Amino acid sequence: TCTITATLADGRMSADVTVRVGAFTIPVYVTGNLQGLTEGEEVGLADIAALKAGSEDSILVDAGGSLQGTARASLTGGMDMLSAFSAAGYDLQAMALNDFAYGTTRLVSDANMGSGPSLASNLLNNEATAVFYRSTSWNRNRVTNGMYTIVERAGYKIGFFALNDPAQAAGISAANGEFITARDWTDTANEQIAALQNAGCDAIIAIAATAPGGDWQKALLNSGVTAIIDGTAAENGTNVLGAAQGLGGIARLDLVFTQGGGCRAVLQSAVTAEAMESSRSTWLEMAAAQAQTEAAADTADPGKDTAAAGGKDTAAPTETADAARQAGADAYVYAAAKIAALDADDQSILYTPLFTYAENPDASRTISFGNYLAALYAEAVANDTASGLPEGAAVEALAGGVTEPEYGEITRGDLMAALPATARIQLVSIPADTAKTLADSGSVSRVYQSSLTEYTPAGDTAYIVTDTATLAALNADYTVLRDYGDVFWAVRMNINDLTNNFAENFTLPEAPQYGVGRKS
Repeated sequence: TCTITATLADGRMSADVTVRVGAFTIPVYVTGNLQGLTEGEEVGLADIAALKAGSEDSILVDAGGSLQGTARASLTGGMDMLSAFSAAGYDLQAMALNDFAYGTTRLVSDANMGSGPSLASNLLNNEATAVFYRSTSWNRNRVTNGMYTIVERAGYKIGFFALNDPAQAAGISAANGEFITARDWTDTANEQIAALQNAGCDAIIAIAATAPGGDWQKALLNSGVTAIIDGTAAENGTNVLGAAQGLGGIARLDLVFTQGGGCRAVLQSAVTAEAMESSRSTWLEMAAAQAQTEAAADTADPGKDTAAAGGKDTAAPTETADAARQAGADAYVYAAAKIAALDADDQSILYTPLFTYAENPDASRTISFGNYLAALYAEAVANDTASGLPEGAAVEALAGGVTEPEYGEITRGDLMAALPATARIQLVSIPADTAKTLADSGSVSRVYQSSLTEYTPAGDTAYIVTDTATLAALNADYTVLRDYGDVFWAVRMNINDLTNNFAENFTLPEAPQYGVGRKS
């Protein structure tokens, strides 16, 4: 590699051109299945930010499954996670089906908090339009910037698009009745590949956020895709990078561009959490050294402009400076500070009053908070006209992990403490004897009217809607038919609707009165 400087004869204009001889490698780092985590036992997004920044011309991608699954994510929807991605220098993020825990409307709004594109190439909202459709074009079928994106590095154009399995989309729906569908996998892939080829991309990467059955990988690779990022698996395959490793490892794919204009994908071993943790001392030492240098410069010349946290000094680097290591140190400090600020904001949100929970004057006549929750679950199924249940099938709503909150001001933290932690609402088919044992266990609440009689499922298979924490505790197999999103978010939004945006008090509904001489 060399740099040639060309200058006009009269000296008025000058330009630098970098000339490379031989193959050139662009590393692509990929996370997946983070489930709302920005920090792990050993590493966090700040370490990933340093990894990316310390590798010149690299690209950082998230393959989906990252916006849900923790208390922190439940507090803020996907917003803080996407802000954290921006702080860590992510170039783009693909959306998997389970990222839609808070509904498509909220997620599209949250996506504005991220600096990189959000991809959901074949996912459609209630109106059968692309979830991240942003074009003002009259032609709503044109490929738009929610469908694919192009990242340019070192003069090369790398195109990305994301796909989710239509069959699994039929079994997953979001909160508030915002159900997700998916366009045909093959048609969408061919459309995106053609668009990226027409844009002159030197390499095309497909991100499989939710993968179908069959030999789909071979089909994509035979259609012009350079490599596949599989956000549903942790192991690599032939030109397929397994990225679903959480914070346990960062998948790496090298795109090697040859002098003749070709590109080949070289799969690398994942960068382990231990390796990143051991590198952290380097980042911290570099950051400390830079801070000392800037402090000394400020002492010598108080008027001199120095870089803010995470930025670079405007002065030229010294001859002995390691630019890559310094970039990693800067990125680590910047991302760590930003994510710490997000955590502090979350703590503030956690203790901020959300609504007032008022006691009914005749509290003995109200249903319990558990009855209310079960009714909310049942309502989600009732509103789902495409649930796929057999005709005439009865669904029992069972709310587990519920604690009655105290009357008075309820913070988000109070509400979360009253609900099963980080759980999702799911409709499942399950052996009838298991369902009955659960209903009779005393650990779950039913819809009030249903609780007046004994639960007796018909047949060998029962259909129940409950939370994932309750399901995880069962020693039985079950099949998930529908997913209705995050429990906390469903309750929060329902109370919001019942209280006129929290302007009015929330009280539990009165129990229906049955018997002679009473209203039926």
